[in-house]
This record gives sequence, structure tokens and C-alpha cells, in this order.
Amino acid sequence: MANQEPISRLRWLDAFRGVAVVGMIATHVAGALLANGWKQGELWNNLNISFGFVAPAFLLCSGIALWVALQRATLQQFPNEGVASQTNRLLLRA
Repeated sequence: MANQEPISRLRWLDAFRGVAVVGMIATHVAGALLANGWKQGELWNNLNISFGFVAPAFLLCSGIALWVALQRATLQQFPNEGVASQTNRLLLRA
């Protein structure tokens, strides 16, 4: 195992997760700190609708990250098997 290459990060996933976190913070700050006068009109309605996609986007990032982590873990533990059998062995072992 000493000769293994370092595992590279998925930069697009990190960027997407960062955008989701910033969106989550903006959602909470906008709802808590803006005066009621600012929370009216078409712009606010559109922002409010887009805020509804922030939490699902973060959950999607988490699911993708879990899948990638499981794939990498199974490839390290069972390098000579197929992906499906590797994942099954890893999940059933736990």
C-alpha cells in the first residue's frame, strides 16, 4: 500500500458543495436579517423559490460523495473484483 498514488479530489464536487453551503448560509441570513419591506415583490419571490433548491443540492452532493467514497474504499480492499460485488461485500460486511 505504500506505493499507491494519492487519491485526487473531485474538484467539481467540492465546488458544487461550496456553492450549496454558501446558498444555505444566504438563505438563512436573508430570511433572518432582512426587514419585511425587502421580502416582497417578484425578486424576493424568485429568490425564495431558488432557496428551496439549496438543501436538496447539498443532499445530492452528500450522496455523490458517499458513493465515491464507497467506490474508492471497495477498490482498495477488493481490487480484483467487479464494482457491484465490491460494494456488496463492503456493505454486507458492516
